Amino acid sequence: MRKMNVPFAVLIARPPANDFHRIVNLNVDVCKFSKESQGNRFFKIAYKIIFADSNAPKKCPFIKGSYYFRNIDLGGSLPPFLPANDFQVDLNIVSDVDWILNITLFGRAVDFIKSKGK
Repeated sequence: MRKMNVPFAVLIARPPANDFHRIVNLNVDVCKFSKESQGNRFFKIAYKIIFADSNAPKKCPFIKGSYYFRNIDLGGSLPPFLPANDFQVDLNIVSDVDWILNITLFGRAVDFIKSKGK
């Protein structure tokens, strides 16, 4: 595969109805991104975390195979401006010929300092 796009979105819940609102919306060409030192800061952080413990190629071409992505931990890399809140992450991986993967994650960001006192 010589081309791989990753549409990536982060949404947070807003009261009172807790409807999810998009705060990050990216569409990254991973092959181009992996060749350049410049790029979206948010995606750079995610890319580094996801590929830290993986056997997947870090650059194109991506060949067909089985890859693992282990021990993905976003906790230490979340920007401090993100509020303690429910969130949703949508991640899709699309090649030049096929739809490869769709992931939707739901979670809750917690202020650990405040939660230790409870």
